[in-house]
Amino acid sequence: MKTIIMGLIVSLITTAVLAQHENVMVTSFETSNHKVYEKSAANSNYINAALEKTVAKRIATLEDIVANYDIKQESIYSPNKKTTYTVDFKQNSDHIKAIYDQEGLIIKTEEAYNNVRMPYSISGKLAQNYPGWSFENVKCLITYSNGDKRIAYHVELAKGRDSKLVELIH
Repeated sequence: MKTIIMGLIVSLITTAVLAQHENVMVTSFETSNHKVYEKSAANSNYINAALEKTVAKRIATLEDIVANYDIKQESIYSPNKKTTYTVDFKQNSDHIKAIYDQEGLIIKTEEAYNNVRMPYSISGKLAQNYPGWSFENVKCLITYSNGDKRIAYHVELAKGRDSKLVELIH
């Protein structure tokens, strides 16, 4: 299966041994703004969990890159050992830390995005609950594990000299 790997491999680090003596290998690279052309059926659970909830386009684009990444194509891949691989994906200020199993399936992700646009259903309700307040900064934190995806928005609101931080779970 062909995949398009966006960016450079910045560093390759082998880290601590997990429980039951499983090795962890870490790879990091910066992504570019290219589109992913091929969809991977292997990580369809990750993509399907993402499709259930509306997110900004740049979040979906980076998640596509993560879902289509093929750890088996990397020089660090070892088919003979039961190993997990941690790969950091970065695009501008956005970041996804993904853990892949030996088969190349996503086990877990931790995602962080700054200054994202919230879905209208959320921003509309927030505007109704806080009339006169402006959205100063919106951070989106997403976690995925075993088919479950949690999306949290941390919104900094401002009204004159006053400010509030509101967390919304989507």
